Amino acid sequence: MLICAVLSILLIWFIVKKAPHKNYALLLVVFYVVSVLFFGQSFLRQANISYEARHLRLIGLIAAPGIIYLVSRLQTGYKYLFYFICFVIAYSSYKYFVPSYFQNKNIGARGYSGIAQLFIDQPSLNYIRNLDKQNNNAIFVFNSPDLSLEIERNRTITVETIGAEVAIDYDEYVYNGHAGPLYIVLPADYIGPKSTIMRKCFPGYTGFKMTMLSNDYILWEAK
Repeated sequence: MLICAVLSILLIWFIVKKAPHKNYALLLVVFYVVSVLFFGQSFLRQANISYEARHLRLIGLIAAPGIIYLVSRLQTGYKYLFYFICFVIAYSSYKYFVPSYFQNKNIGARGYSGIAQLFIDQPSLNYIRNLDKQNNNAIFVFNSPDLSLEIERNRTITVETIGAEVAIDYDEYVYNGHAGPLYIVLPADYIGPKSTIMRKCFPGYTGFKMTMLSNDYILWEAK
């Protein structure tokens, strides 16, 4: 990671040094510095931001014209190497995008929002949507914030996924209130200790009943 960071700085330095348009160089430097400060502060605060390329895409888009200009000044062999790298990236993007597109179009669950939901299946989502229509003061608990988009009439709580070590900080999970029916939607692999932990996070509720929404998802409900 340190090597990549150094190479990133060197790349920006070369672009700024060689770029014929100084306004572009200024834009690149300002945006790069601001981005370093923003992400640096976020990671020091342990913000939940991964190193996925999509989070840094805007920096790449701004740097791309400068990279293309640098490559245009290289010898033919290096240009073809750059073309090959671009081809590999394009092919890998195609291999990722096309199956994902058909997954979202044909398999992903869809509800009120129209968004293809990745963390629930259609039978489970249909069941949750019916519960939402039948209640006005219920609380739905999900471990994905996307699912809150499917709830029109009630409140939602998003909790962090419980890891394989099955240990949590209860202060970050516990909900001491009681405000209408409670519906906790969880993956089926939560059956066991993880489900017990999740129910304990809502001490105001008792008499939990479990329903298998599908082979992959379960529902804990309490009044």
